[in-house]
Amino acid sequence: MVFSVLLYWDGYRGAVRLWEGSAAYTHCFLIIPIALFLVWTNRDDLRGYALRPSAWGAVVVGLFGGVWFFAYLSGVAEGVHIALVGMMQGVLLGLLGPRLCRRVLLPLLYLWLMVPTGDFLIGPLQTITVQAASLMLEWSGVSTFHEGLTIEVPSGLYTVAPGCAGLNFLLAGLATALAFAELAYRRWTRKLAFVAAMIVVAVVGNALRVFLIILIAPVITWKVDIVDDHLLYGWGFFSFLLLAVMTVGFMFREEILPRRQDGVTEEQPVKWTVAGPVVAGLAVALVLPAAIARAGWPDVPVPVSGPAPGLTCGEFAPVAASAEWGAGFSGIDTYAAAGCEIAGRHVDLAAVVLRQPVRHGKIIGMERRAMDPERWGRVARTHASVRLEGVMVPVQADVLFSGGRSLLVWSLFHVDGAWREPGLSTALADLRAEVLGHPRRAAMLVAATEFSEGQEAEAAQTLAILLGARSGAAAMIQEASEARP
Repeated sequence: MVFSVLLYWDGYRGAVRLWEGSAAYTHCFLIIPIALFLVWTNRDDLRGYALRPSAWGAVVVGLFGGVWFFAYLSGVAEGVHIALVGMMQGVLLGLLGPRLCRRVLLPLLYLWLMVPTGDFLIGPLQTITVQAASLMLEWSGVSTFHEGLTIEVPSGLYTVAPGCAGLNFLLAGLATALAFAELAYRRWTRKLAFVAAMIVVAVVGNALRVFLIILIAPVITWKVDIVDDHLLYGWGFFSFLLLAVMTVGFMFREEILPRRQDGVTEEQPVKWTVAGPVVAGLAVALVLPAAIARAGWPDVPVPVSGPAPGLTCGEFAPVAASAEWGAGFSGIDTYAAAGCEIAGRHVDLAAVVLRQPVRHGKIIGMERRAMDPERWGRVARTHASVRLEGVMVPVQADVLFSGGRSLLVWSLFHVDGAWREPGLSTALADLRAEVLGHPRRAAMLVAATEFSEGQEAEAAQTLAILLGARSGAAAMIQEASEARP
């Protein structure tokens, strides 16, 4: 196990950095101690189980090694972290054997909670929180209007930012519920019922937290800055909910009976004739993916030189780009931006080019860095097409919202010499170029404009007019993505 950690140290270190840097994943530090505690509570039963090394562990390690290989090449950190935990499970299966692993199945499955994942839940959780908190305010007699991720009440505007979505409470509640259910219940029906109840309490509790903040903030702001410190008070409130749910759950606890049977063979020393091939297989399965990746694809990004090609507004008037625009673009090879004025509407235009290895920067998801993701939340995503200088090009259309402001963002992806459909087609074309050893040619064109309620269609028409004009956007993308370092 120590060998696997040292071999894939960069991946484990990246996961720990996410644990440190996000309030949603700080509970991950407790997963291994809790898993060990769950095993320790069953130590009397485990004394009768023999260690039986299994070659299936090498198979599992090999499968997740393949997952790690492709996740590493494509720069998908989440895939890397999933693969690392999977390889950890394979090592344990190989050393302990299937029979003993089945006996400690829940502690082993518990280790999957170390994977820092769940960002895909932020959008739905934000929507649920806004709607539920607004409903509670209406029931309380407070005049309320909500749009997107913003709740407007007589005392002011409140935006449910990604950090307020409650993902941290949901993941922490899930980890707590699984451990408590294993210790308190014997039947799977009760375990699942308790976990489901904790998830519901976490989601509803977060909406209740937002409701209480909006309700009492105007009254006690002069004493306590509850809005600025809402996460601190939120954890206190959520801790109270956790204790309340566990108190109720403890009332329905079941006696945990020993599951060991009298016929279980006492633990025997592991013979080298059995363990040797298994350990060797595990070592080969662990080393092979990392060795192939490191030998064939160097970690040093390809250097890029030369000025960025120009990006203009064509026949429309150039203006200064918005101060917020493009602030998140970093670590890229070529970047150009322009602000344009079209029929009184301001449009921001940007082009991003990546030629370094895919794992050092993905073109998919780059559009999220155009605007601060902590301030702007995505409320809608659709796909369309636009005529870009005579060519129909697929478009990813996102509607962002922040503090009463709505922003329409169009993203167009040019990978490996062609315009690609957003999503899987773009990701596969990007990865294929690296796997086949082709020079990477990944570029993105982004256009954005603000709009008022009911004017989204007009905003879309404005973006289409700009992109369809002779603005130099298509030529810039083509030239920049095909240029050699």
